[in-house]
Amino acid sequence: MRRPSLALVPLAAALATGCQPDPGETPGDDDTFVPDPGDTTPPTLEHDGVPSGAEGVAIPLAATASDASGISRVGVSWRRPGDSSFVTELLEDQGGGAFAGEIPASGVTPWGVEYYLVAADSAGNQATWPQDAPASYQAVAVSPDPPEPAYNVAAYHDPSRGGVVVSWYHVAGDDFLDYTIHRGTSESVDGSDPVVGEVADGSAQEFVDASAPTDAYSWYRVAVHDIWGGETWSDVAKGRGLFLHQDSWGPFDGPAGLATTADGGVHVCESGTGSLHHFDASGAQVDAADAGMTDPVALGRGIDTGWYVLDRALRGVHVFGGTGDLGDFIDEAAMSPALGDPVVLDAPTGIAFNAQFQPHIVDAGNARLLRLTDDFVYYTEVGAGGGSALASPYGVVAHGAGHVFLTDSGRDLVVRYRDSNSLTEEVAFGGSGAGDGLLSDPRGIAVDGGGAVLVADRGNGRVARFTVDGAWLGAFGAGVLQTPLALAVAEDGTVYVSDEGSGTVEVFGP
Repeated sequence: MRRPSLALVPLAAALATGCQPDPGETPGDDDTFVPDPGDTTPPTLEHDGVPSGAEGVAIPLAATASDASGISRVGVSWRRPGDSSFVTELLEDQGGGAFAGEIPASGVTPWGVEYYLVAADSAGNQATWPQDAPASYQAVAVSPDPPEPAYNVAAYHDPSRGGVVVSWYHVAGDDFLDYTIHRGTSESVDGSDPVVGEVADGSAQEFVDASAPTDAYSWYRVAVHDIWGGETWSDVAKGRGLFLHQDSWGPFDGPAGLATTADGGVHVCESGTGSLHHFDASGAQVDAADAGMTDPVALGRGIDTGWYVLDRALRGVHVFGGTGDLGDFIDEAAMSPALGDPVVLDAPTGIAFNAQFQPHIVDAGNARLLRLTDDFVYYTEVGAGGGSALASPYGVVAHGAGHVFLTDSGRDLVVRYRDSNSLTEEVAFGGSGAGDGLLSDPRGIAVDGGGAVLVADRGNGRVARFTVDGAWLGAFGAGVLQTPLALAVAEDGTVYVSDEGSGTVEVFGP
């Protein structure tokens, strides 16, 4: 950091002006004198050194000086450590041998100050304080002003950026060092709470806390540090996790498949009663239907905006709304191609439509995934007898990027397929266990607006989150969920989870 230059006045030159008569003055003027050539005794100079000061505050100085022939001048020479020359200031004569002055505020910086005093008598003799100045001098330790705090601190969860975004406003000066971001579990967050981020760029005034809890509140403070070791703290900002538990709906008799609607509502398949319920976003039931359903377990929206409900017991699909009549049913015979083997389903558990509105059906009993044409005729499959082997597939979701994700509860995996003319396996992730990135009996699956893959991790009683490539993003719902079965994500990020164990639909969200 560059220090400003200062005009330098040699102390000897300043004091010498008091040892010569002013040109043009006549004898008898009050400020003239006649030096005593026989006076070789230096004056007496006393001063109590100043050991400390505060940044930007002038340092007052007081001294006493005396001499038989009279004191001509008393001055202070000061500099900042590292400067090669001293700057001179003359002290004012207060009378009675007292002199007073100051080191100006502009010279009192966090680098500190070094100074000494010089007194000259009328004969030109000089005395210094300390006696061997300028070889030695008084060092003044200067306490720096604390840095300006950060203002307008805010914290909000942004799933597209992978965590809680902490932002603030601050004008970083020349002595800025860095910001540290502290996260606590209450509004009393302070230096004892962990540092979750450090930012050394004074113009970069935000930080993404990717490790923030997704199902709890967090409190944040930003500490500003300068090169002098100064520290100031911002006010506290409260950030909420994206998946806080919001509500519990029910009870239901076997809550199963879920889907959100364009108006913010939710459809819930109730397998125990063979019915489909429609709720608004507040959890109030709008209507319900059964239309001959026996065991509805999953549903999806087709090309005609109708709802297609998969019936596990009847091994077919009920159609509601769209161009179909209430209760229309697509059975195995209708799915079978004109040429080739007939479609025979065994305990189907999942249905999803891709961007071309082609349905994908999980045929769990036959350990395979079928893809049909948009008019529900068999096209291709993967799994048993059709590509890589599956153990116990259950849930399926189609992603707009041309992918289909399938849960295989028998292997505790999520499998991603390229959805083209055939279903081609690209990657599998998960694995058996309860730790980060592991699954136990995964069932329902969904993709949120930020592209994260959400999995009903049934055996671990939670919802697990992954990137589309299988990187672990965390989990939520532990302690609330018992045996989650299916899930759906609304446009605003709210997540609905059907919990088989509690017979409820649990709601998590911002």
